[in-house]
Amino acid sequence: MKKASRLCAGAAGLVFLVACGQAPAPEPPAAAEEEVEAMVELNTLAGTRWVAETITGEPAAEGVTSTVAFAADGQVSGNAGCNNYFGSFAVEGENLSFGHMGATQKMCIDEAMMVQEGRFLGALGQAERFEIQDGELLIYSTGHDAPTRLAPVASKSAVTGAVFYRERIALPPDARIIVKLVDVSRADAPAVILAEQEIAPEGSVPVAFELEYDPARIDERMSYAVQARIEAGGRLMFTTTEMIPVITRDSPTEDVQVLVRRVE
Repeated sequence: MKKASRLCAGAAGLVFLVACGQAPAPEPPAAAEEEVEAMVELNTLAGTRWVAETITGEPAAEGVTSTVAFAADGQVSGNAGCNNYFGSFAVEGENLSFGHMGATQKMCIDEAMMVQEGRFLGALGQAERFEIQDGELLIYSTGHDAPTRLAPVASKSAVTGAVFYRERIALPPDARIIVKLVDVSRADAPAVILAEQEIAPEGSVPVAFELEYDPARIDERMSYAVQARIEAGGRLMFTTTEMIPVITRDSPTEDVQVLVRRVE
């Protein structure tokens, strides 16, 4: 079984500051107000999220997802195929460039993931310009005749449901319900929180919740769950004791019933 090389040896054109352990580059000085307004007007990518269908003309591998999300503050993030990456981007007219990139350092044991990740990051690192055509994003990279073609994805998704317990008792006035959406894929590491909601309940259970999350952070190979607890007066009253899977592996995202048990 092959192990993937770390991303600091990744695609040309990207400098993986985090993965390679270098100090982040200093923030550039603030632009003049007029320049900022001009950038915002030109930056048609801000607030959009995309998933790769082809990479410099080659189809994306089956079961391997490469994504990119453009934030309004000039930051970019996504999953390249195995590892999550993050950094900055700049748009001037139809010109597009990426810089100050960092990435996680998971070891990719699947060769298809490793190959696609390198190709995708290479395409971003060599990006020259972009266009929106028939609702899709086309990124043209130096040295490639065919663009990387990406389809849009929803900017936000949500897991909805209700928290309840079986005891016939009322919650005190200062009770708070904390519900979290977490990545529980790695048994030997702390769960990664993707979304969290704190609720001041009015009346008795069940209490509805809605956890908004960024679909670009979801990896279909990973496992996600909802956790909940009820606190009052600085102490824990109820908590989940069993895993409640959501999103992947045919798990639900709607009407998720979260049972919490009383803490003695």
